[in-house]
Amino acid sequence: MTYRYLYDRNALRIITISGGHQEYIVKFKSRKHKSKAQSSISRLCTNLNPMYAGLESADLFSESQPAMQALQTFVNLWQHGQLSNAEYLLLLNFTANRSFNDPSQYPVFPWIVTDYKNETGATRAAIRDLKKAIGSLSDDKFEQFKSKYFEMVSKDPKSSPFLKGVQGVS
Repeated sequence: MTYRYLYDRNALRIITISGGHQEYIVKFKSRKHKSKAQSSISRLCTNLNPMYAGLESADLFSESQPAMQALQTFVNLWQHGQLSNAEYLLLLNFTANRSFNDPSQYPVFPWIVTDYKNETGATRAAIRDLKKAIGSLSDDKFEQFKSKYFEMVSKDPKSSPFLKGVQGVS
């Protein structure tokens, strides 16, 4: 599969299924070299997983058939308990072209646990209310964000105020 390594589309991502799922990102000198290698691999490897064939991150935005079928397969497997939450999130990250091997596109996982000191595990009280943004979890923090928001509005009414800054950094 074509892969955008460090924001350039001159790499291939190869994931093995047998012998433990291993991921390899092979970066080429140019897109032309990458295309030649991709053609050779497709021609020589007859046992490529058809579910991932043609699945490119660009396809997700154009809603191509292979991409949408793969995503629907993931959703169905997850809904029927055949994928754990972690496996499902990894597959979503995979289809979004994220990788543990690329620091510029590391996988994203939602923060759902609020009480890491709880020894009994993930009880309802220890799970984040997903209806609220991260900054809204504690009343004190939420009040700070609201105060900053109204301060921005009062300083410049034409500004585009926001409740929470980039990446949840406060």
